[in-house]
Amino acid sequence: MGRQRLQVQLASVTFQKGHDGFLRGRPEPVLLVAAYGVAHDAATLLGQTTVSPTVTRGFPCTVKYDTPPLLFEIDADDAGPGRLVLLALALEGDAGTDIQRLAVGLSQPEAWSVRSADSAMAAPFRLAELELFEPHEPPRAQPVRLTWRDVDVAQQCEADDWIGACLIVQGSQGMRRSLHGWDLNFVAEDGRNDWTAKIWMRSH
Repeated sequence: MGRQRLQVQLASVTFQKGHDGFLRGRPEPVLLVAAYGVAHDAATLLGQTTVSPTVTRGFPCTVKYDTPPLLFEIDADDAGPGRLVLLALALEGDAGTDIQRLAVGLSQPEAWSVRSADSAMAAPFRLAELELFEPHEPPRAQPVRLTWRDVDVAQQCEADDWIGACLIVQGSQGMRRSLHGWDLNFVAEDGRNDWTAKIWMRSH
């Protein structure tokens, strides 16, 4: 029996709201996406990418792709017996230094913790602890707050504007020979940016 491959593709990004400050033009959206295999109390990076959808008109609007770009393709068997975790970060690019720093940081899964965006009092979990979580059901990804080395990521971003983050947890068996569409909704704390990325997760 052959090994399973998992493809993650970006189908569209809908901008319900977009803002880049007074007289600064249209936002320059950037999505950082990473996949991790989580098993045996450890998280391992399987793949990551950075994508910058081009906004050419006013809001609201949708950037659609006739041929959805491949964000990355990974060997599903590398996820191990535990969970496949997909973490997506959204920022509005200005200087670009925060984006670069976070992109590098995604290669260090031990430094990240997540907690529900619905409650500031929710307990944070290391990525490695997500092995204990029940798999999420499509189509809605879980909005989360992130900490990097115990500091809230939103508070660390000064050169670029932090919008939000989303999490998808899948079982290793549940992603085999399947096609699922997921909606990742990123909403800035001030409400001025509200973006939804549509991705496809296809295993074969």
